[in-house]
Amino acid sequence: MKALPWIPLFVVTALPCLAEKAAFELRRPAGQLVVTARLENVKEEEILSALEQGLESEIVYHFRLFERTTGIFSFLGDRLLSQEAIGFTASLDRFNNTYVIDPTQGEPRLFKEKNDFLCRFLELEAHAFSEFQPEPDKQYYLRARIQLTPAVISGPLSIILLFFRTGITTEWIELAVEPGVSR
Repeated sequence: MKALPWIPLFVVTALPCLAEKAAFELRRPAGQLVVTARLENVKEEEILSALEQGLESEIVYHFRLFERTTGIFSFLGDRLLSQEAIGFTASLDRFNNTYVIDPTQGEPRLFKEKNDFLCRFLELEAHAFSEFQPEPDKQYYLRARIQLTPAVISGPLSIILLFFRTGITTEWIELAVEPGVSR
């Protein structure tokens, strides 16, 4: 009995898929803090296949804005100023043959072309943090990540989530908030 052929197979199946990555851009127009986010290298076929089967897809952009603590109290950690989760649910309207992106707040958007739909679904454009009022002598940073669930499973079938990887969660990425105002 040879056990060697099983070892390479086990090693290959145990490696996680790290192809997806999140790209963020942080800007400071007119004193505001604005972020744009995009999930790249996603298997778009999984999203489209789920929608064609009558399921929904979901994407959530997570943001945490911190004030860096310096000096003698730095051992207490940085101060969380704001935390936001912006979510979108996608579905396929078979009667009108359109893709629908339904935000948690706001009106749904309709798309006829799947490429336009995928581009808008996987990107968050110019989200502004309205409560951010920076002080000139303090340091700030934004931590961000993206969670994508290509096929949302509801009801009793959600027990499957305990055993199988059904979504993508990127690592937290830290973005320094530059002092001053950029135009």
